[in-house]
Amino acid sequence: MCASPNLFKNRRLPKFPEELLEFPLAMRQGKEELLSTNTEKMRIKTSPQFLVNSSSALIDTAVLGHAIAVGVPLWAIKEELATGKLIRILPEWKLEPTVVWAVWKPQEGKNPMTKKLYLYFQERWRKEPGLINEGTESLQSAYTGLH
Repeated sequence: MCASPNLFKNRRLPKFPEELLEFPLAMRQGKEELLSTNTEKMRIKTSPQFLVNSSSALIDTAVLGHAIAVGVPLWAIKEELATGKLIRILPEWKLEPTVVWAVWKPQEGKNPMTKKLYLYFQERWRKEPGLINEGTESLQSAYTGLH
């Protein structure tokens, strides 16, 4: 979670997760979020004022000072954090990890470009802080029976 320091010119930073609801939020969707520290867990129901459809839109909304961006990958905002355009909100609290699926047609699993993209994601997951690699990689297709 991050925001522009300008969002807090006339307000104090939230100190507890439930205080997030007092601020405008930018997210990909409204839902319940599970936040945790090493010792606590808390679930809050979010109702975003800004719904966005990409990480770049989420970051732009935060940089412009419109809202607290929830669900921004830390690797995507390294530069903004380093330059002070964004600050982390409740840095001791972490959001429940998001599962990422790469989906392609069964015949595309053998395509060299599909394999190259898959290997790129694997490498990215290993290098970037904040990404979790559970070792569950697989290039197997998931047949759904749908046509």
